Amino acid sequence: MVASVLRSLCTTLALTSVLSLAACGSSPDPAEDSDSSNLDDQNPTRISDAVVRVLENRFPGERGKTWSVTNDNRVSGDWIKQMPVASTWGAFRPLAPTTCEWAEGYDRCDRDFGLTTCTTDADCTSHGKCAALRATVAGPNQQPRSLCVGHSDEILDSIYDLITSANEFVDITSLTPPDGRFEATIRNAITRLAQSGRAVNVRMNFGDFPGQSISLRDSYDELVRNLWADTKSPIRITLGTFKPSSMTWNHSKVIAVDGKKALVGGMNLWTQHYLDANPVHDVSVLIEGSAAASAHRFANSLWATSCRARAILSFPTPDQRRKQSSDPERVCPTDFPAGETPTSGGARVVAVGRLGSIGPVGPSDDALLALIDASTTSLRILQQDLGPVKIGPVSVTDWPAPILSALVRAAARGVDIRIVMSNLDSVGGTPKGFGALASSYSNGWSVEDVFKKLSETAKTLPQGVDYDAALCKSVHLEWLRSSSSQAWPDGSKLALHSKVIAVDDRAFYVGSQNLYPADLAEFGYIIDDAALTRDFIASYLDSVAKFSDAAPAHVCGR
Repeated sequence: MVASVLRSLCTTLALTSVLSLAACGSSPDPAEDSDSSNLDDQNPTRISDAVVRVLENRFPGERGKTWSVTNDNRVSGDWIKQMPVASTWGAFRPLAPTTCEWAEGYDRCDRDFGLTTCTTDADCTSHGKCAALRATVAGPNQQPRSLCVGHSDEILDSIYDLITSANEFVDITSLTPPDGRFEATIRNAITRLAQSGRAVNVRMNFGDFPGQSISLRDSYDELVRNLWADTKSPIRITLGTFKPSSMTWNHSKVIAVDGKKALVGGMNLWTQHYLDANPVHDVSVLIEGSAAASAHRFANSLWATSCRARAILSFPTPDQRRKQSSDPERVCPTDFPAGETPTSGGARVVAVGRLGSIGPVGPSDDALLALIDASTTSLRILQQDLGPVKIGPVSVTDWPAPILSALVRAAARGVDIRIVMSNLDSVGGTPKGFGALASSYSNGWSVEDVFKKLSETAKTLPQGVDYDAALCKSVHLEWLRSSSSQAWPDGSKLALHSKVIAVDDRAFYVGSQNLYPADLAEFGYIIDDAALTRDFIASYLDSVAKFSDAAPAHVCGR
C-alpha cells in the first residue's frame, strides 16, 4: 500500500520539496525584470524577448545548457501530437484496440505488441480497426504487420520513424522506461538501427521516483532483447537514471535525433494510460531545426549527473566488442555535440528546462512566470491541477504562489484567462483497487478551490486595484471535456496531463513542467511564432475549448 501511495504521489508529481516554485517567490518580479508593459506589441518576438531578458539576467551561465534560443525551426505534416488523436474529439467512447495475450501455438496474437492480428476490420470483432504498423518491423525485408489497433496507436509509427531516421545519435528521456507497445516500438526501432550499419549512439535517461525502483538491468534486458546477436554492429546504447536526491528525478519527455528533430511534450510512454481504454489527454510537438539540439544539450546535463552517480549501463564498448561480450558495463556516454546555432529563417523557439535540486532554482520556472507576465490580451492554460497533492486533508507542498500572483496581475491588466483542469478523481486507463491510486491525474483541488486561492493571493499584492472585480471578469476555470460527458463509458473521469500556456494567441509553451511545486528535472519549448501558434490553437486548443467551455465552470462563485 505504501508503494502504491508513493507511486500515486509521483504520478501527479507533487511529492517534492518546495524548493522550486516556492523559491521563486523571493525572486524579483519577472514583470519588473522584463519590463513587459513597455514592449512594442508590433514586435513579432515581443513575448519571447521578455522571457529571454529574464533568463539572460538571472541565468546567464545556463545558456546552452538548461535554456537556449534558436531561430531556424519549422514543422511539417502532423506536428501536433495529441493523445488521444485529434479525430477522437467528440467521441464518448474512443476506439479501443483488440488486445490479447500471446501463448505458444496461438498465432492470432502478436507477441511483442499484444494486439490481435488481422486482415480486415471484421477480424477485430467489436474493438479496434485493422491497420499495418510500421513499428512492428524489426528486421530487413520484413513487412509491417496488420494488427487490430485502437484510437492512438498511430503515435507508435511516429516514434518509430523518428528514431529510425537517426544517423548519429538519439536521446530519449522520460519519467519511466517505456512499457507494452511503446517498449516494443522503441526496441524494434533500435534493432533496425543496429542492422543499418550506421554508428548511432542511443541514450535513454529515466526518472527513478519513490515506489518505482527502476532496475536498469531489467530495463536494459527488456529493451535490447535479441538486439545484440551481431556484436559487430556499430550502434551503442546507454541507459541511465537521473535521481540526484529523494525529491528530484527526471520528469522531462524528449525524443531527439541528430540535433535535427525532437518530439517534446508531456506524454509518458505508458501503454494503458495512453493507448487503451480511458486514455489520458496530452500533447507533444514535433519540431525540426536547432531546437532539437537544445534538447540534446539538456540531456547532456542530465547525463552528467547520472554518470557521477554511476547510475548507467552501456553496451557495447570497444573492449566488449573484442571479447564478443554482450554484458553491459558502467561506461559513461560522451556528450552529444550540439552547439547553439545563430541561424535564422524559421520559427523562434526558447527551450527551457530545470535540473531540480542540483541546479539553479530553475530557468524554466522564471521563464514560465515571464511568459504569463508578458500576456496583454489572453492566457490559455491546460494543467492537471494548480494545487499541491494532498494526503487526506493535508497538503504535501505549498501552492505555487509566484504563478498565482502572476495570474492575478494578468487579470488586473484585463487579460482573459481560461484554465482547464483534470476532473476530480480522474485516472488514466482502467486501473483496479490500489492501482487507481497509482494512476491519479488530480491533486484533489476543485475549480472553486483554485478561484478561492487566487482571491486570497490578491490580498497579498499591492492594493489600489479592485482585484476581486478583475478576477470575476477575467478568470474562467473549467473541467476537461472531450465530448459532452465528464466521464468515459465506465464512469471514469477524464484526465488531463497536458502542460500548456498560450499567450495572446501569438506564442505558447508545451513541455513536461506542471505549474504546481515540483522540484524535478523538466524540459519544454516556448514557441514564439504567430503562424505555428494559430495552427496549435486551431488544431488543439480550440478543440479543448469547444467541449470544456460547455462544462460547468467557476467564475465569480457561480
